[in-house]
Amino acid sequence: MANPSFPISLSSALGSGAVVAQPSRTDKSGWDDYLGMSDDELMGQCEMGTFKASGPGGQHRNKRESAVRLRHRPTGIIAQAVEDRSQHKNRASALSRLRTLIALKALWVRNPITYKLKGTA
Repeated sequence: MANPSFPISLSSALGSGAVVAQPSRTDKSGWDDYLGMSDDELMGQCEMGTFKASGPGGQHRNKRESAVRLRHRPTGIIAQAVEDRSQHKNRASALSRLRTLIALKALWVRNPITYKLKGTA
């Protein structure tokens, strides 16, 4: 189901590792502040969770909690990474995805695009 306040499906654009939640902050100036933050500052605003990734990989993948999910508290945007067996690499990938999602949301807030659904007048 499409989010009416954010019609662009970022999760499909960025793959299965990206989830977009309803942001609580929608003012145009605040989004650019997040883009200028260092990795440590941005991580300080995030809740990080680890979990066991599912899928192929056997024992090595099922034994360790190497998958990472980051939730940016101010905006509610969630990004996750499960591709690597290293938690550190997955955290870096999730942080990169989070920056991309924030940048896309900042662009959308500046210039909202409305999409016409198929079959509607």
